Amino acid sequence: MDMEVRISRKIFIPVYLPYLDNTKRYQIYYGGRGSGKSQFIVQKKLILNMRDVGRNTIVLRKHTTTNRYSTFSLFQQLISKYKLEQIFDINISRMEITNKINKNQIRFSGLDNPEKFKGTTFLNGNLTDVWIEEATEITKQDFTTVDLTLRGKSNIPFEIDLTFNPISNRSWIKSTFFDITSEDAEIDKNKVSILKTCYKDNPFLDNDYKQRLERLQFLDENAYAVNALGEWGTHQSIIFTNWEVKDLSIDIGDYDAVCMGMDFGFNDPSVAVLVGLKDRDIYILGELYKKHRTTEEWIEDYEIFLNENGWYRGIRIVADSAEQDRIKTFRNKGFLHCYGAEKGQGSVLNGINFLKSKRIYINSSCPYTIKEFQNYSWKVDKKTEEIIDEPVDFDNHCIDAIRYATEQWRDSKNNLGFVKLR
Repeated sequence: MDMEVRISRKIFIPVYLPYLDNTKRYQIYYGGRGSGKSQFIVQKKLILNMRDVGRNTIVLRKHTTTNRYSTFSLFQQLISKYKLEQIFDINISRMEITNKINKNQIRFSGLDNPEKFKGTTFLNGNLTDVWIEEATEITKQDFTTVDLTLRGKSNIPFEIDLTFNPISNRSWIKSTFFDITSEDAEIDKNKVSILKTCYKDNPFLDNDYKQRLERLQFLDENAYAVNALGEWGTHQSIIFTNWEVKDLSIDIGDYDAVCMGMDFGFNDPSVAVLVGLKDRDIYILGELYKKHRTTEEWIEDYEIFLNENGWYRGIRIVADSAEQDRIKTFRNKGFLHCYGAEKGQGSVLNGINFLKSKRIYINSSCPYTIKEFQNYSWKVDKKTEEIIDEPVDFDNHCIDAIRYATEQWRDSKNNLGFVKLR
């Protein structure tokens, strides 16, 4: 059965349109936040899937679970938005999208288990396309594994798309694809295309986020260059390096103590993060992250969040103490263990130093927390280029919530130690 699908050019961010028919093996889409990189790749993969019989795609991140809340969710959203349900069958449990007409498939995997990725088979044809989202999460060895997997005879050109924000100029991505200086380099530069974009290229970006990005230039020029303009950053300014992503148990009985940190917002997101403590290490077990929620709506979201994870209502909550009315509403709704954080002079830096002194494990189901830990950075003096002992106050809502949750475990006489746990 054939079906004609008409797609308007108006749904695309104009800067990406010339890349719809790009046939380079290595396609690099990088730059600042809010530039629409991920949305374009999803649009492109859906179109190619419908157009080319035998085109099969794997979408990769470092951890499989992280895909469910990011790339897989975005595919679901756009299939619904463009009313393509009659073409695509979505298997939510398997994270698998199948074209009902030509049997092409889109699957989602992680490089935390390379053998599982390499053994993937499809209903019709072989693997032709790989999209690596947040490519800065993976290692050079991970990439080599992917690159060697795309081989054999195919009527469809093999394609690897990498999307990322350029966090550090020491990244293997920069040395591999951007700094090609000789003909005998590992990667043939004739097989590489690179597109850099930023929020200014995205006419669909909401004004609130655009203004937040533009305010960065008054807070810290380096943060503005990296986050807004998509320039390569300096690794030295990144605050946290003592963390890793893992698939964690969410059974609170497995931890010595747990606490929910909460940061309130509206245009900025409201955030709840459950933090566990075990053997003096910090574990980020789960996150709830939503914008434009009233206090009543946020409480409803929070109750659903607890129920979905099997957590009880009596978990201690430490929230932003600047929002006393919202804390009071939580307590009136039966969350009697909801308290305000003990803010004060030096509290942010003390909290950061405490977290930097511990090993931190982040559940792979927490994409917003992971993103913040990747990008949270110190201010840089624009004249001397020296790092200032003050964080850039941008997209740190999960980290703020984590600071609130862990403050009860810090020894007030020694911010790098623990209070005695009951």
